[in-house]
Amino acid sequence: MKSYLVLFLSISMFFSLYGGPIQENYNKLDNLEKHKKLTEDEKKSLLQDNLTVAVKLSLLRYYKYCGYAEIEITDGQYEVATIHKFMYYIKYKEFTGYVIYDNDPETYRVLPIDEKFHIETGAEIVRIGDDNCDTDRAKTPTDTDPANGNGN
Repeated sequence: MKSYLVLFLSISMFFSLYGGPIQENYNKLDNLEKHKKLTEDEKKSLLQDNLTVAVKLSLLRYYKYCGYAEIEITDGQYEVATIHKFMYYIKYKEFTGYVIYDNDPETYRVLPIDEKFHIETGAEIVRIGDDNCDTDRAKTPTDTDPANGNGN
């Protein structure tokens, strides 16, 4: 009886090391992603994409900023902080702030783990729901849901 138990446990351990086809595919793709070599232009483009997404999400979440759809972060609008290697200071129009990433935003597509933005003193921003906000440009997913009676 003991030998059957040992045989069963060893077979089950052997098969538990190998996952199904989806897990194998994921592990293969993850390994390729980790060992991929990027050019300097690709790194810069990926960083700017990550910063753009971070600014869009932050300004929409915290300020309901109407012009979030047109946000594009380019050279001269950000700089690397000296206190953290994945921290970036960003200036976009009347907003100044920072984002901190857990992984390298030049290598991976990541969201920030911390962000904070301030509006310049005396600056007026157009928020979603204001009269001069172009609602076609600033629709949020809940605005376009016909089930809520708000969509067209």
